[in-house]
Amino acid sequence: MEALAKVQAAGSAEAEARFRAKDARARKRANAGEEGDGEDAAGRKGRSNKGRIKLKALPEGPVNLAKEQRKVRLLARRQERLLFPCLHLLLNLAEDSELERKMCRRDVVGLLLGLLSRAHRELLLLAATFLRKLSLIEENKDAMAEQDVVARIARWVPSGDTPLTLAMLRLAFNLSFDRAQCARMVEVGLLPRIASLLRHGPFRAVVLRILYHVSIDDA
Repeated sequence: MEALAKVQAAGSAEAEARFRAKDARARKRANAGEEGDGEDAAGRKGRSNKGRIKLKALPEGPVNLAKEQRKVRLLARRQERLLFPCLHLLLNLAEDSELERKMCRRDVVGLLLGLLSRAHRELLLLAATFLRKLSLIEENKDAMAEQDVVARIARWVPSGDTPLTLAMLRLAFNLSFDRAQCARMVEVGLLPRIASLLRHGPFRAVVLRILYHVSIDDA
């Protein structure tokens, strides 16, 4: 929608027609469940959509971005009210190790990492707690690393919310046993932000543990 709005702002009907045609082809491939080597008009790769909600066609006429953004925010709030109890239920069920393995085979790690981009405090806390539990298994930790979990954590450290920051730090601590993840913390600029939390009592113990693991690397 944002990409279409930019094309419309340029004022070229021909460019808009090309954009819509390219986007329609990409959506058709995605809805057909093709892994597709193409991209939609906004540059997003086509991927399998089997078992997922079908993508709707772009609306006709001029795009009202402010209106669409309000609709997205309303939808997000509705989703979060549903996601919170569902995630709580999954976390409780994951106390059974066999059920936890089944969830991991269904890519629960990827779904949880996606929730770290939300702004719903309770949902973020729950997602961080669940990821911390799953990160104890090496395969899950590797799956998190593939999706750059450290960069997602960095967004919330510090967050201005003590329980949320603490939940993210505890997840970071579990990941810090992996040397590659320690290096990634340095790359994304997380280290000075973590170190700055030493002066705050609630964070001091976990921050010291993370810094100790990072300091194993002489550099």
